[in-house]
Amino acid sequence: MRGTLRACLLLGSLLAGLGSLPPTSSYAALETQRHTLPNGVRLVLSTQRAVPIVSIDCLVDGGARLDPADQPGLAGLTADLLDEGTRQRSSQEIARTIDSLGGSFGTGASRDWIHAGAAVLSRDLATAFDLVAESLRDPTFPPAEVERTRRETLGALEAAEEDPGTVAARTFRHALYGNTAYGYPVAGTPASVAKIDRQAVMDFHRRAITPGRTICAVVGDASEKELLAEAERTLGAWEGSSQAEKSETLLPPPANIIRVERELEQANIVIGQLGVARDNPDYFAILLMNHVLGGGGFTSRLVEEVRSREGLAY
Repeated sequence: MRGTLRACLLLGSLLAGLGSLPPTSSYAALETQRHTLPNGVRLVLSTQRAVPIVSIDCLVDGGARLDPADQPGLAGLTADLLDEGTRQRSSQEIARTIDSLGGSFGTGASRDWIHAGAAVLSRDLATAFDLVAESLRDPTFPPAEVERTRRETLGALEAAEEDPGTVAARTFRHALYGNTAYGYPVAGTPASVAKIDRQAVMDFHRRAITPGRTICAVVGDASEKELLAEAERTLGAWEGSSQAEKSETLLPPPANIIRVERELEQANIVIGQLGVARDNPDYFAILLMNHVLGGGGFTSRLVEEVRSREGLAY
């Protein structure tokens, strides 16, 4: 992930523009325009004149969900390398460009998507689109950057083994989802990442990061016409076809207690089960219930009972 923000530019502009926001502004008031480019890239555009800033966020459907069974971490590594060199710019040139604009630019992955995004002053709209589009469309995955990023990932995974909370969460997820893409960390495992090479990264990019899987939300101080023209200029000629996904049916695992022994003063306990699909009619009711019981942090019943009343956690 790469990002540099110059507070004197972006934050100053933001604060200066807050006074112009209507007192009743809300998400409901956000007007958007939707377009689909001929190659399948979907666009959600919104003109917001309050501050002279434009934000571009592109999501590619898939992410670690598409990792091969024997290569957990491939999507995450690929995403981390998208901004480490393209056909148009080296990683150093990318860093200097975004730094000179006083903006931010970065890429990354989750289990269900790969992200590339930038935020700049509106006068730099064209450059921001160039950076995002080049990272998605034309990454070169320089061998030196692949090896450096792979070693950094391995180092982070090894360090995570010293964090009991991370170990508990990882163990729970694997017990719940088994040997599927959801059963492993997005970053993969030390054994899997050690075997990922540049060719695997390039192959994943070719088959998984394609225009038909991509949706971009662009919001800021520019007209719909300007935003659409920049999207067409930078993303319109992007080529690539998506392969059909193989769906997996997950069954609830049998009730089980898994202990990971570590010489620690504290215990980390994770309890859970498979949830419901996002399109389940009870999804939001369950989300609210989870927030009240434990997901709400310090406002939840679990924290109130375990921390405040019993003093068992801090």
